[in-house]
Amino acid sequence: MSRTYSINEHEANGGTKCSFPDGHMENKTCSVPPCVPIDCDGWWEEWTNCSFASKSQTQNFHIETEPAFGGKECPLPKTQKCTPGTGEQQTAPSSGLPGWAIALIVVGAVVGAAILAGALIAAWTAGASGAVPEGAYQQY
Repeated sequence: MSRTYSINEHEANGGTKCSFPDGHMENKTCSVPPCVPIDCDGWWEEWTNCSFASKSQTQNFHIETEPAFGGKECPLPKTQKCTPGTGEQQTAPSSGLPGWAIALIVVGAVVGAAILAGALIAAWTAGASGAVPEGAYQQY
């Protein structure tokens, strides 16, 4: 290691003279140990669910220790092809509707079918007269 003295302002009006002349260089030997390489360390996480869009899944490496001083780099995420819906880790695409909306649609379809069935029975039992027997048809 070395250092060089540079005088920015010379002594004046009774000031102290600099210890070394301008441009004086000093050398010193340092005993700093070389840095030991540190390898990446961690573990592989579970595979992600199979994506319906890309038909692939990913496995990420969880990094516990970052590499330093030329140590071994961390592995990149792994990607593999998969078939959605064929394994436990697969996910189905969402309709985008909340669960209560889907339930309302199903209930509405069932009630609608019951009303239609009631109307058909009432029309059939009315016969040619067009009169609906009491209790044969109930409005919901």
